Amino acid sequence: KQGSWKYVDYTYRTVNVPEVMTQIINPAANSLLDQRSVTFAWEIGTGVTNVQLAVATHPSYLTKAPWGNIHFATYGTGTSATVNNIPLTGANIYVRLWYYDGSWKYTDYTYQTLQTTKITVPSTSTSITDTSVTFEWTVGTGVTNVQLAVATHPSYLTRAPWGNIHFATYGTGTSATVNNIPIGSDIYVRLWYYNGSWKYIDYTYKTAGTPPEIINPTSGTMISTSNVTFEWTKGIGVTNVRLDISTSPSFFNNPHGDIHYETYGTATSAIVNNIPQFGADIYVRLWYYIGSWSYIDYTYQTGG
Repeated sequence: KQGSWKYVDYTYRTVNVPEVMTQIINPAANSLLDQRSVTFAWEIGTGVTNVQLAVATHPSYLTKAPWGNIHFATYGTGTSATVNNIPLTGANIYVRLWYYDGSWKYTDYTYQTLQTTKITVPSTSTSITDTSVTFEWTVGTGVTNVQLAVATHPSYLTRAPWGNIHFATYGTGTSATVNNIPIGSDIYVRLWYYNGSWKYIDYTYKTAGTPPEIINPTSGTMISTSNVTFEWTKGIGVTNVRLDISTSPSFFNNPHGDIHYETYGTATSAIVNNIPQFGADIYVRLWYYIGSWSYIDYTYQTGG
């Protein structure tokens, strides 16, 4: 007697598991970013095997290599990344989360940044070369008042009048011109801002003056009279000038010039008498003070 196949049927109920989407979960879309370093976290969707994160200051940067002018990197199945150098300017930044589940797809996000209060001009990487300087700054989000303090030493910023060169309140203004900047040494700037409480940022600037130069008579020319008017440029940051004239460079050491030696402050000319007409050279040293004493040497031929 032969056997035969028989069967038994079974029925199972399945649980409805929703498909997981690949999406940024932190920070929330359209939220305000107030730090230059931000950690983005995302969920990995069903079937996704690779993720890329792109961050840019404009959507156009997300559409061309290098696919983000702030940040672009591949993270596999990682679920977070820290992005540095977020510009806090008050403008939007744009984030694109790429994911691969058999083909590349993406989701875009927009975030607003918090504008910070900071000096933008002049840059601390450049030297101040004028006694009058215009400082410019951004007024941060929520800031209702700004004060600018300028001093020759940090200690002057910590006590009244809060700056021995300059101190003033500017509300929500964004610039101020400061005069009487001393040239030749560092200056210290404190930008105060109020956004519920007073806070400040400190800056240090180097200064660099322009030395004076003798413009008359021209160096190397012949002096054919015993009475000569020397003229020089004012320079920038120059607070004192001294004119030495000698028959030999060795006399500059003591007494600083055997023909002439005199200090002129901020004057720009001097009449020198008794220049010897002996057919040999005379030597002129123009000293100037910009934080410290320096000099420029000139040589003139005399008649004989």
